[in-house]
Amino acid sequence: MLTSLYRGVCLVLCLLVASACASSESVRGGFDPDEFATAYETRSIPLRMNRTNAMGLQGKKLVTLRAVAACPGQDCIPQEVLLVFANDGENETLLNYETLTLTADGEEYVWDKLLDRQEAARVPPGDFLRLPLDREDFEQIAHADVVTGTLGGAPFQLAPDRRQPFRDLLDRLRTEP
Repeated sequence: MLTSLYRGVCLVLCLLVASACASSESVRGGFDPDEFATAYETRSIPLRMNRTNAMGLQGKKLVTLRAVAACPGQDCIPQEVLLVFANDGENETLLNYETLTLTADGEEYVWDKLLDRQEAARVPPGDFLRLPLDREDFEQIAHADVVTGTLGGAPFQLAPDRRQPFRDLLDRLRTEP
């Protein structure tokens, strides 16, 4: 009986260690000799968004955000970061993302006229929006105490712990090449 208890405790500990190692992989990438480019990408961060009326999100949505940084060559350091928004659901969704705002410790970033029309667009699963930021602005968002935003009229928050992949990306850019 003690042996089976010992095995059970060992199994649980092994699973906890394995899951901790897997979840700590928040940034992947590096130099790709086939493309002769260096690229890094964070894991996707689910956005907790409130559903709104017909001008914004409709139905149950799963929108994610990740950061991508790339530059041509091997020993390069990306100076621009793309914020990539994706429909992570299995079906297309209606979304009005004409304007996106992010506010990081009072500093506001606004992207407008993202759509050339007023009504909601059909968004298939996958990436639907890529927004460039210079590294200084990305650092502000990554290190801010409070980050809020709106997409399609739906508000969301990015708590500091949820932005850890962004800080991990910045650390990786500082330590490489």
